[in-house]
Order: sequence, then structure tokens, then C-alpha cells
Amino acid sequence: KSNYTGAEMGTARDDMEKARTAVVQIEKEINTIKNAVRELGMTQEKESNKVHIKMVGAANLTAETLTLDCSSPVDSKELTMEGMVELVDVDLLVATITLTVNGLESECIDLGSYCKFHMDLGTLECSNLKQDMVVTLKPAATVETAEAADESKDEEKEEVADAAEVDGPLDNKDEEEPDTVAAAIKPSNDEEGETKNEDTTESIPADDTKTSAPAVTVSLEISFEPGTKDKVEKSYEMLNEASKKKTEALGQLRSAAAAISREEQIKAADGPSQKAVKSGFLNKKAGGKGTKPAGFFTNMYNRISKPVITVGTLVLVFRNYFIFFGGVALMHFQGHQLALPPPV
Repeated sequence: KSNYTGAEMGTARDDMEKARTAVVQIEKEINTIKNAVRELGMTQEKESNKVHIKMVGAANLTAETLTLDCSSPVDSKELTMEGMVELVDVDLLVATITLTVNGLESECIDLGSYCKFHMDLGTLECSNLKQDMVVTLKPAATVETAEAADESKDEEKEEVADAAEVDGPLDNKDEEEPDTVAAAIKPSNDEEGETKNEDTTESIPADDTKTSAPAVTVSLEISFEPGTKDKVEKSYEMLNEASKKKTEALGQLRSAAAAISREEQIKAADGPSQKAVKSGFLNKKAGGKGTKPAGFFTNMYNRISKPVITVGTLVLVFRNYFIFFGGVALMHFQGHQLALPPPV
């Protein structure tokens, strides 16, 4: 069904031409991508990707080196100011890095999000390979406390769900069971006091740690050298995007063509009807107005030449029959004239 209304019918033809041009351009782009994928597949030497990480600035950093841990490949590097580390054959889908120094630790950083690049399909050259990153290192106790709090919340939810499944509905229990369960769940005053003291005791070291060790901010520069596998994946990603664009352009082309077809049908139905054959054409007389009398040569042809030509045509058609039957009659009646004379 067309998306155009009566007021937008005038732009349907322009939209169809634009959509047709877009389809042609996208088709050329798809062919270029396929050629690039084919060329990359024919490469015999498969190159591995490389990630270079350089520390260009730091705030509140007292140590000379940082420890950089990578998850894929599993590796640990020492990073210094204005120094650079290299990671080879990095799996960008799952690779993460963390920085640690003097009890300070950063959150897990997705390395793949900083390794985006653009590839020219004609030359297969890559650009936009450098990215800047700012990392904040906080006390490890703070990170562990937050993770422990999340885990404790998940465990409490699981315990509540398990208790609900084991106890079942309250209608099946005796009337005294709810009081017993409530008494068992409700902690005593001593237990509450101990719990509060433990929470207070646990929270104090975290605050002391925060005040004693200020957060460190590190500025990193990440340089990425894509390998053959990364280029192929980038080509397939660009191919998928081009296919989506082609589908959208084809949809617009069909919509515009349907609008034009519907507009032509409406015009044909509303316009005046013209008959291809006029009524009474069979009753027209041969000798009506406007006919000229035959000339002299026409009359002579009809009287003399036409009969002669007709007879000549008949002679040509029956000539072979005349020859055949004439020869048969001659051999029958005068065939003895061809006999040899008797011997002497």
C-alpha cells in the first residue's frame, strides 16, 4: 500500500527517481564491498591486530609505574609515564583492561569500544585509529565493597524466593505457624546490636581508606592496528549496513511506483472517454462524397492489362501440368517414331 496522499502525488515521480538513483549507488557500493572481502580472503599472510597504550598524563599519581592487566589475551604489562605497551592478537569482543597502583584499582574497561576504525574499500587503508581515554583509579576496598553489596542483595533475594517456595501458602499451615515463623525470622535486640556494630565497623575502614588514598586520574592514548580478521569483520559490517539501505530504498521505490500507478488510474477513470471505432462505420457507402472518378490509365489497366496478367498467371501455374500430360500423349501416339530401324 502506498504511503502517499492526494496532496503528495506531485512529488511521487521525484521520489521514485531519487529512490532509483539510491538503489543504483548502493548496488555499486555492495559490489565494491564484495570485491574487498574477496581480496582480503585471497591474502596469504594473515596479520594479527595490535593495540598500543600510552600514558600521556596523570593526576595525584605518586608511583612511577602502573600495572595494566588484559583479559584477552591474558597479559600483564608495566606502564610508565610517556611509556607505551603493546598488546597483540586482541579479541575485541571480550577484551577488557584494568589499571592498578598502590592499592588503587580502576573499573573494567571495554577495550573494543576504543578500537573502532574506518576502512577505505578501494585501498583497504584504515583511519581514525587513535582514541583518548581518561581512567579514574579508586581504592580497591571501595570497589570490593560495592561488589559485595550487590552480591549480598542478590543472595537475599534468592533466600527469600527459596523460603517462599519451601513454606508454600499460609492456608495449608496451622494458625500457630505464622507466629512461630515470625518469631524465628525476627532477630533479637542483641543480634540487632551486633549487626549494627559490624556494619559500623566495616564502614569505618572504607571511609578511612577513601580519605587516606585520593583517587588517581590517568590519561591514556590508544592506537589500534587492525589485522586481517578485523578488516574482514569491518567489511561484513559495512555490507550489512549497505543491504539495509538497499532494502529501504527499494521500499521507497515500490511506494512511489504504486502512488504513480494509482494516480494514472484515477486520471483515466475521471477523464472523458474516447471511442476507438465510431458507430456506423460499416454503413458507409463506397461512392460517397470526396471520391474521385477513375482516370484513363486506370480504366485501361482494368480492361486490358488486368485480364492478360490474370491469364499469364494461370499459364505459369499450370505450365508444368501441360508439359507433363503433353509428353505422355506424345509418347503414346507417336512413340514408334523413336524406334530403331530394322536390321538389313
